[in-house]
Amino acid sequence: DFGKFSKMITALYADQADWLWVGTTQEIALYDRYTDQFVLPQEVYKGFVLPKGAWIKKVLEDQDGHIWVLTQNLGLFCYSKPERKMLALSIAGTKPEKIITFVMNSQGRKIASTSNKVYEGFGQEFAPLPLREARFFEGKVISEVAIVKDKIWAITDEAEVTILNPNSRGSFES
Repeated sequence: DFGKFSKMITALYADQADWLWVGTTQEIALYDRYTDQFVLPQEVYKGFVLPKGAWIKKVLEDQDGHIWVLTQNLGLFCYSKPERKMLALSIAGTKPEKIITFVMNSQGRKIASTSNKVYEGFGQEFAPLPLREARFFEGKVISEVAIVKDKIWAITDEAEVTILNPNSRGSFES
């Protein structure tokens, strides 16, 4: 029984500790399979706090025990299980812009995007990918990104797909 929680489920994720993270249009809850109960994350993880009304879009966990939560309306958040606190994120040294997509591969590589820029995460910092063909995204809206091996795929609102390939100089080209 989902009980007191919003009924519109928008995200599911099973973490390394076997908790099922259930995102909704209003909050996030954890399902405890041993007690068959839903609880708030802060009841299990001290310091886990999201702003009220966060519409949860995606939940992921990295190799360092950080829970990453992408919201529809408030951006990207990161909770450190080892430090038991929410971590401050920055993109190119500033407060994060509205992140609309976030992916992570099995090696822990993190890619986020706004509507027109792609960023790579290094710890809590995100830096713009040095795209040689940055003009590809001008006037278009990025709707999704994915990582396949060392390549980053991006889809725009015009249903165009591009593969961003690292070149020998460490920058990317489409």
